[in-house]
Amino acid sequence: MTCDFHGDQHNQSAMAESSPKRPVFSGSAPRRMQRECERAVFRLLDVLGGTQQAAAKRLGISAVAVGRWVKRGYIPVSSLDRVAEVTGLPRSGWRPDLV
Repeated sequence: MTCDFHGDQHNQSAMAESSPKRPVFSGSAPRRMQRECERAVFRLLDVLGGTQQAAAKRLGISAVAVGRWVKRGYIPVSSLDRVAEVTGLPRSGWRPDLV
């Protein structure tokens, strides 16, 4: 799952069917989860050197990819294993919406 923060209400059911990893948050409780996902991205930057470039280098990916994480406000599921491996912290700490 990924955190979708843009509030696109159109075609949510089709989006959920085509991409089961992408919940759409709405309301106050999901808003808190959204903030937790966003905080996790910035925590990752701190842990891996403080910049998108430093984090990208440590993870072995492009700075553009890390920039997307920051812009979107979440770490993609496909990257969680690598993030957990590099940081030594569990996957659940980086994506609280998946717990």
